[in-house]
Amino acid sequence: MGVGPLAPPGVVSGVMSHPTDFLPAPVTGCAVGDALGVYFETMPSLDPRLIAWDGRTYLASPSHHVTEPGQYSDDTQMTVALGESLFPHGYNHNRAMDAYLEWFQSGKARGMGGSIRKAMLSYMRTKNPLGNAVPGAKGTGTAMRIAPIGMAYRHDLGKVMLMASLDAGLTHQSPEAKDGAVAVALGVACLATRTLTPSKLPRAIAEMLPVGAMRETLETFPTFVKPEQLKDLLRSVGHLHIVQAVAASFACLAGTGSFHATVEAAIRNGGDTDTIAAMAGALAGTWYGYNGIPHYFLTPLEEKNRLLALDRALYAAPGTNPNFPALKGKGLRRKGGHDLQGRARVRRPHQQLHLPVPPGGESRAGYHGQG
Repeated sequence: MGVGPLAPPGVVSGVMSHPTDFLPAPVTGCAVGDALGVYFETMPSLDPRLIAWDGRTYLASPSHHVTEPGQYSDDTQMTVALGESLFPHGYNHNRAMDAYLEWFQSGKARGMGGSIRKAMLSYMRTKNPLGNAVPGAKGTGTAMRIAPIGMAYRHDLGKVMLMASLDAGLTHQSPEAKDGAVAVALGVACLATRTLTPSKLPRAIAEMLPVGAMRETLETFPTFVKPEQLKDLLRSVGHLHIVQAVAASFACLAGTGSFHATVEAAIRNGGDTDTIAAMAGALAGTWYGYNGIPHYFLTPLEEKNRLLALDRALYAAPGTNPNFPALKGKGLRRKGGHDLQGRARVRRPHQQLHLPVPPGGESRAGYHGQG
């Protein structure tokens, strides 16, 4: 189940490029990292279970998120919600919040940060997508979900920054939460267009951010992260809040040389393993492409064909429509009041997302498990 052979990037006029059959896969990469890391969430790096892990097997998480092997958590669920809300009319905060609320009310949300919960409950009361952000919230909920914006608008970094900041402000009200989301979205955009390599990404992204904790942390990165430096860098960065988690995801990409190595490093660092690995996976999936993700990660992965279809749609958005819209439309309704999988909508429905069907794959309606 591939999209063509993976070829190494070439160099055109000093800018990295990739062949036409290369598919950046931030959504699939996010899901792989999330599903691998969910079992180890909150464990320290020296936990015996983490040390004994083989680095490639999905494990069931009987507590907290309650997932089966290959199932992902809220990080990917919100990423998919945001990504699918972009079609066919581009980003709109009404549709984004409706997509998040549909997920929140579905009964299938796996794990949820306190700030996300508070913002969703507030939206249920106010019916206004704006004004629900939790003051001072510095959790990772903004950055973990933001990759689709970076991919869809990758040819316009101004739009990437604007929409990532706006989307972050729907649930979290702090400079750190917005800057963390902007950093990840910019990272995906720059990796997708091959304008930056993983080793140059952190400091280059820092220069695009306003003065603040996120910028200052990324500015401390060396210009080239050697593999033997990664553990010390991760230890110095930490993983407790959004600035540290985002920086750790950039470090894991910069200090490794494959998709597998990136997500494994993110998980073995301990702490918020599912979220850091989800962000690192989104970055690595963008850089190494869909065929750079090992088959042993893809085969057991939940809804893998839905994720692939979304990656394809996000990649095609700017190419098929250079004026892919932004900040337009106001809660357009879709006839029938059902989502893509036949479920009744909870609130204001979005237009149907017309995604390409992956070859020889499962139905997108064939969702097994709780999510």
